[in-house]
Amino acid sequence: MFFLFLGTLLVECLDIITMTKALRIPIEKLKDKEIDQAKDRVTCLKWELAR
Repeated sequence: MFFLFLGTLLVECLDIITMTKALRIPIEKLKDKEIDQAKDRVTCLKWELAR
């Protein structure tokens, strides 16, 4: 059996608007609610190591 895990490790967090631009996600497709939910799910090493 073979498993492949692919992910992104953020060192410093950007704001969500900058991140969507970098990932080329059209901001018009996202609702304000979806942006707020994404903020709750995204973290970075800088934030986690400071806790």
